[in-house]
Amino acid sequence: TPPPPSGAVHSETAGPAPTDDTASAGEWVDDSDFALDIMSAQRLASGLEPLVLDAELSAGCAAHVDYMVGQGRVIREEDPAEPGYSLAGAAAGKNGLLAGNMPRTSDAARAWTASLFHRVLWLEPGVTRVGLAFRDGYACLDVLSAWTLMERFQPVLYPGRDQQDVPAEFSPVTGLNPLPPDLEPPTGVVVSLLFPPEAALGANFAATLTRADCAECAPLAARLRVPLDPNDPYVEYQRNAVAVIPEAPLSAATSYEVVITGLVDAVETTRSWRFTTAVAPAARP
Repeated sequence: TPPPPSGAVHSETAGPAPTDDTASAGEWVDDSDFALDIMSAQRLASGLEPLVLDAELSAGCAAHVDYMVGQGRVIREEDPAEPGYSLAGAAAGKNGLLAGNMPRTSDAARAWTASLFHRVLWLEPGVTRVGLAFRDGYACLDVLSAWTLMERFQPVLYPGRDQQDVPAEFSPVTGLNPLPPDLEPPTGVVVSLLFPPEAALGANFAATLTRADCAECAPLAARLRVPLDPNDPYVEYQRNAVAVIPEAPLSAATSYEVVITGLVDAVETTRSWRFTTAVAPAARP
């Protein structure tokens, strides 16, 4: 079994306590089927196969969720001396994305999609079978137990090419934050281009994000994140992804064009694509 991607086992998410009238504190909603649909739809939009739910991996996630509920916090490592410890739960905790204080499973799925460091772990072709479980605001997505190393694949776009209904803004929840310290949220959606692990990326990437319907408009102010940046404290979590972070939320119901250029395996390479932001936040089921 190949080792997991660098930094993969340390990615955790904690959201705000639920406050709306359908998932107030203590009224948690397990909509795991919908959560899986959200992630599979994103994979299809990004040119990948949908996720397949694995019953055994889900049972391990359920055991780890029970452990986190008992501990009252998001925690990765299980202590054999603590009540609720199990081998299956410990494996799921080690190999999964975790979340706490999520009103619904689908909220965790949306957070794992929006967050660059979570997204790059399951939005790639080496992940197909996953485990998923939710209880009392805690969620677990086991993405690494059945992960297969693929040294070469077509770069994965987020948002996908011509994808519709893309969130116009991004605000990080508690956990690893891809925003530079001087950039206050909310920002625009974090755009990413994930290259295979064996691709050698140059240091001098450049990117632009412009409105597709406005030829005279200047590119939006945006920050660029590149792999292997020695000044990046979270470089190990980014994998081989180039990311573009608009400094301000994008406009609703608007098409944008992304252009990313840089050296890939010593060859000047350009990727360009378009996506369209949502009219309003996605409706809940």
